[in-house]
Amino acid sequence: MSVVKHETRPAKPTRRSTKPASPPSKPARRPSSTTPAFVTLLVDELASSLAAAGIQRAKITSEPVGGGTKIHRISVVSPSFKTLSQAERQGIVWRIAEKALAPSDQIKISMILTLTPAELAQR
Repeated sequence: MSVVKHETRPAKPTRRSTKPASPPSKPARRPSSTTPAFVTLLVDELASSLAAAGIQRAKITSEPVGGGTKIHRISVVSPSFKTLSQAERQGIVWRIAEKALAPSDQIKISMILTLTPAELAQR
């Protein structure tokens, strides 16, 4: 089972290599090549849209549901959710999903969990 993780914190600087410069690459947070494109798109859109909405330090993960299905489950964990009800959280993430994904891909998302770190620790 592959799990895609994403966090909206900026990456820490790394040491510079002595190798010649290469063209800019995609961000290191990109999911593996086995992750469907719609999942990658949704994770990226959730990360940027949540940050723009003031929901900081969101950790976003995805995983396939069951064996061999095309259905995925997404979880979003952020301390910023503490002030929002579950209905408000769900409204935010599903509005993002509806804008980011075609209806044929939206039905491949089984659920989007929205939790605070404390709520996650209680599970």
